[in-house]
Amino acid sequence: MQGLIFHRLKGINGWSKLSINNLDVYNIINYEYNKREFTIFNQEYPYTLSIKYNYPTQEFALTCGIPFVTVILNDYVKLHHDITKRYKTEECIINEINEIKEKQKKLELIKENLLKSINYISDV
Repeated sequence: MQGLIFHRLKGINGWSKLSINNLDVYNIINYEYNKREFTIFNQEYPYTLSIKYNYPTQEFALTCGIPFVTVILNDYVKLHHDITKRYKTEECIINEINEIKEKQKKLELIKENLLKSINYISDV
């Protein structure tokens, strides 16, 4: 069901490393929002929406070994990323979450209908 229904986020970028605006609804694992406690740099957008998103990427990290001076380059795959967007009001975030929920429900209905049709064909 991946790649069928997308959602475009309307907020501005937060602190997340990954900044994708057009999200595949199927890959959204979890979402939550909160009011920011430290708004020194951007007081116009006091609310943050955090989305846990299934987006595998290959990454590298340097590790220093002690007591010997050795440097190790670690190559790994990160499966999930957190995407943060900032919003002006709590109502904007709630509307965004409701739109995502509706699209996820549509995707679930498509999945159910597809499974029913596959079962019907296999029964015939």
